[in-house]
Amino acid sequence: MHYKEKVAEAMAYYRYLLPFSRDVKKRKVLSVFGMSRGGTTWLAELLSPSNDIALVWEPFFRYNQYKWNFLNPFAFPEQNIDGLVWNPYVNEEDDFAELFAFCNELFTGKIANLKIYRFNNLSRIQDSNILLFKFCFANLLLPWLVKRFDIHPILLVRHPCAVVASSLNFGSNFDWHKEYYHFKPDPRARDNSIYD
Repeated sequence: MHYKEKVAEAMAYYRYLLPFSRDVKKRKVLSVFGMSRGGTTWLAELLSPSNDIALVWEPFFRYNQYKWNFLNPFAFPEQNIDGLVWNPYVNEEDDFAELFAFCNELFTGKIANLKIYRFNNLSRIQDSNILLFKFCFANLLLPWLVKRFDIHPILLVRHPCAVVASSLNFGSNFDWHKEYYHFKPDPRARDNSIYD
């Protein structure tokens, strides 16, 4: 992205998205869960053109963190939670207070940055009464989330062969799938018991 475009995006953040995140009005939450190359983007883009819907893009993707967060519209420091790794699993009975606080702020729109709101027309975001969350990295959290939050989830299940074919034909973005296909539980995860 060109420097002038980054500056314009940052200005839109301060003008539109920051006031949106401070607005305490109750918004309905919809959520789309599924595998990468499983149709989540297609469904989210199909639903999101309405001015009434703000699209929240992959808040459990492990974004790079910055050395400074103050006044940085791209910073996402709230995501730094011990035990929260790629594709995290948390037993639905686990009272994970830090994750609950994070999700509560996320689902009320209080966490707003240009990483997760980048696919919106920010000049119209104040009109949004619905937050539409798109997830490819929170599928294992779904039982934990629905037990605690009213997120109206849609779980897309695409045939595994179609997912693999789509990944192989998607270009270099999915090259890592071709080499690192063996799953290893992350020792930093809060709970790996689902894999036992």
